[in-house]
Amino acid sequence: TTLSGQALLPQTQISVMVEDITKSSDGTVGVKIKAFTSEASSYSTIEPRDLFELINLNGANQRSYETKGQFNSMPPQTSVSGTLYFKIEPSQNTIILQIGSGDQIKYYEFNFLKKTYKETIVG
Repeated sequence: TTLSGQALLPQTQISVMVEDITKSSDGTVGVKIKAFTSEASSYSTIEPRDLFELINLNGANQRSYETKGQFNSMPPQTSVSGTLYFKIEPSQNTIILQIGSGDQIKYYEFNFLKKTYKETIVG
């Protein structure tokens, strides 16, 4: 859950759910999300890029390089789907995805070979 952006007022709580995470043979990771505007009374906006990062334990974290989906003008009482794209080495089979912002950050480790995920601790 995150607070909608200030570009469209009034601000409201938006629930964001990860629906699917895939990795293609070229190392492109797609994070399919759905944003729910159940509590909104008017159009709202979020920036999904600010809610998800790939954790790099040996350097800088990575934000998505592309977002597909109309998250800048979401109608009230509906849901909007889209996908965030990240790039990893094609041979890399695990990632740690940071989800959320502020004091609501959680980390999940995804293993594309075993097709598993689990909440993890970073630090």
